[in-house]
Amino acid sequence: YWGEDYHTIGKEKESELFARATEFTSFFTQMQTHGDVRHAYEMTEEVQQIYRNFTRLHTELIPYMQKYSKIACDTGMPPVRHLVLKYMDDVKVHDLIDEFMLGDGLLVAPILTGDTWEREVYLPAGSWTDLLTGEVIEGGKTVVAKANLGQIPVYLNNDSADKAELLPIFEGQNWNQIKNYK
Repeated sequence: YWGEDYHTIGKEKESELFARATEFTSFFTQMQTHGDVRHAYEMTEEVQQIYRNFTRLHTELIPYMQKYSKIACDTGMPPVRHLVLKYMDDVKVHDLIDEFMLGDGLLVAPILTGDTWEREVYLPAGSWTDLLTGEVIEGGKTVVAKANLGQIPVYLNNDSADKAELLPIFEGQNWNQIKNYK
């Protein structure tokens, strides 16, 4: 049955999944949606705003992703990568399956379960900036990251040559809307 009741139930059931998938796939070279309802216009108004924020962020990250896509063509090192590819000597990253790097500059730790507003994030050695709070953290440890719906834990590698390229994006108006969401 595809009547109004289906769409009301679908919006309620799928909105959080759609929003969380939108948050983390905005850091992939190909942004996509997940769940049974795959169109932003079928979601609640709140999730439509989250979708707008993260598609804008994805668009702002395209030049950065293109740079790393070229590196992938030249070297075989993917733009979106497991932490072990950068931190091979850190045994704590070997079994991590829910964090990833975008290039050398960003560590992304998506929220992958429903009704979850915080999660543990392992930060390898080095200096990291929590892009939601602005806090600078010395790595080599696990931290607890909070993230409302419409937010995602993302850390800037302060030791990366990409820092200057990424700062304008994460100091910009769109990211400020994301980090101040709710």
